[in-house]
Amino acid sequence: EQCDDGNTTSGDGCSATCQDESVCGNGVQEPGEQCDDGNTADTDECSNACLANSPCARFCSGYPVVTIDVPFESASIGTAAVCYETSDPIAGGTCGNFLAGRTLQINDTLVTCNWQNWTPPASQYGGYCLEVSSGSVSYSGISLW
Repeated sequence: EQCDDGNTTSGDGCSATCQDESVCGNGVQEPGEQCDDGNTADTDECSNACLANSPCARFCSGYPVVTIDVPFESASIGTAAVCYETSDPIAGGTCGNFLAGRTLQINDTLVTCNWQNWTPPASQYGGYCLEVSSGSVSYSGISLW
C-alpha cells in the first residue's frame, strides 16, 4: 500500500488498489505537496517537485535568512554573513564599504559595492536573495528601492 484513504474510490488521490494518484503540476495541492501551481516550471514559487521555492532556499549558502521589505536601508549590516530575502520588486540599489573581500550576490549574481547605483538581476523563485559574505567592517551598507 502507498496510501489508504478508507474507501475504494479511484480519482481521489488514492486509488481503489491503495496506490498514490497524486500528480505534481495538476494545479491541485495533494498530500505530500507543499504547493501545486499547475505547471512543472522549476523557476517560479513552486518547484517541479511541488515543493515551495524561495530565492534564498536556492541561492543562500547556509547563512541566516532575514526577510525584508523594499524599500530597505541598512547602514550597518554587521560583520556576520547573512542572506536577505524579499518577494517585493527591486528597481535598483546601492551598497558600499564592502572591504577585504566582502561580497554581495543577488540571486547568485555578484554586485559591485562602491556606492554606485545598480540594477538588480531578474527576480527568480518568487523574489530576490541578497547573500552577504562575512567581513571585518560592521558599517557595510545596503539600500534597495
